[in-house]
Amino acid sequence: MIWVCGVIAAAMSPVACSLFVDTDGLTGGTESSADATSFDSAGDSAITDAISPRDTSTATDASAPSCDAQFCESFDLSASLPGVFTPAHAGTGGSLAIVTRGLSLPNAVEFEQAVNAGQTESAIVHTFPGAPTKFHCELDLQMETDPQVNGELDYIVVHAQGIDHTPTYEVFLAKYGPSWTIAEYAGFDDGGQLNHSAGFTNAPAIGIWTHVVFESDGSTLTAMFDGNTLGILPSLSSIGSQTATSRTLTLGSAYATANTSDIKMLIDNVACSFLP
Repeated sequence: MIWVCGVIAAAMSPVACSLFVDTDGLTGGTESSADATSFDSAGDSAITDAISPRDTSTATDASAPSCDAQFCESFDLSASLPGVFTPAHAGTGGSLAIVTRGLSLPNAVEFEQAVNAGQTESAIVHTFPGAPTKFHCELDLQMETDPQVNGELDYIVVHAQGIDHTPTYEVFLAKYGPSWTIAEYAGFDDGGQLNHSAGFTNAPAIGIWTHVVFESDGSTLTAMFDGNTLGILPSLSSIGSQTATSRTLTLGSAYATANTSDIKMLIDNVACSFLP
């Protein structure tokens, strides 16, 4: 299965994820499943039109939709990890592999992390040049286990990095202890930090494909599962965007601390667009 990918005319500029934060305390191509909704990232007012829910509970074969994003990957063209992604590992007990259980057949990426009392990472990373301030990302996610963490699990992360590695800023979907959240983090030159999150009760179903939308329009950060809005964070302009030199998209067990059960998930059909 091969994505039909229309690349937007504008250069693939990464987005400095505008953050939506509470300032109190601050010290300083591819293929996918049937009936997938495509989006148009051109334009300044909105990154995407309304997204319709779709049935992602079962895999489908050749009826793949087109992909109009700047970056599209379905993992279906090879049994190896595509070169557009770099594997990232930290700690022990983590692994990732291309497996033939994709939502768009045949492939998806499977991430596993064994029980570990420390900090671990088992993920893949794609780097976008520049410092965009808006983004729209979609992907299909299947949690194969219900991850139990005494600390934190970040599984979809958009990160901005400055030329001297500070300040740093990221927005992400995570699980804090028992709570699923949409969150942001900023670190500053003077050592100050900002953590801001909004919890939601609609956790991803175990063993069933969920279509995830994660986007920032420059004023708000929004996350949706199967067309249902999970959480929205208001934005306070682009923290870190003025000095950011690149944006990265990290998928999988991107940051895990003190997981008391095995973490196991599948990701397929990634599509992202970034705007200045």
